Amino acid sequence: MDATPSSTASSHSLDEILAHRRDRNGLVVDVNEPQIKVVIFTLNGQHFAFPGRQIHEILNQQTIFFIPGCPASLKGVINLRSNIVSVLDLALLVLNNSGGESNQTSHSILVAEGDNISSGLWVEQVVDVVDINQSAIHPPLATLPEQLKLLVSGEFTCGKQSVVLLDADTLLHHYRQQQA
Repeated sequence: MDATPSSTASSHSLDEILAHRRDRNGLVVDVNEPQIKVVIFTLNGQHFAFPGRQIHEILNQQTIFFIPGCPASLKGVINLRSNIVSVLDLALLVLNNSGGESNQTSHSILVAEGDNISSGLWVEQVVDVVDINQSAIHPPLATLPEQLKLLVSGEFTCGKQSVVLLDADTLLHHYRQQQA
């Protein structure tokens, strides 16, 4: 008789066990799956996000100083620890729709860096900062408006809300090109 254990009908590979659990319980979470930190915010009631690595700070209720003669997309500047930082109207850049007056009481500024530019990005509200699985990010829908297609790197769902993932490098590069 052979002393090595033989394969029986009750022994299964790990893949078979996971497939069985997935069928029975829904998705099995892979704890080793790469994740990306995102900053979720609203513009005109819609949810957007930037990768966390592109956002250096989140500022609330900053006074924005208007500068006459600047393009409409530049809301003004802020004093950030004795540094003058420009603040761009993200709703105007992304949606071609102004986010409101600079002195609106409820707003946040995301200090972003991309394309070797550091700038504040005016948003209505920061909703959350979360880690999401990279596999949860899907290619952007083909039905997006043309001006948005250039700036979007993907879409994902957070809770029950659809979120459009923007890319600060592309956004700030596009802004620089428009101002040149």
